[in-house]
Amino acid sequence: MLQSANTWRFPDDERYFMKSHFIDELTDEAIRTLLDWDSRRPTPESLIVVRTLGGAVARVDPDPVTARGVDANYLP
Repeated sequence: MLQSANTWRFPDDERYFMKSHFIDELTDEAIRTLLDWDSRRPTPESLIVVRTLGGAVARVDPDPVTARGVDANYLP
């Protein structure tokens, strides 16, 4: 249910570009950077999502090939 909550934002037959980065801390500087980039969105439909990486993701053995980034705490 959670994963499909925003599917209305991405209708079929449209083009989408998604990019992710892993960060360890959601510092004041990181928040300012996210807000700065958000203020320069190319379209009103553009969005920034910050996800926490805990639970099962945090319990994965960090293998540099298959589990890149699992040691990070956030995925903006």
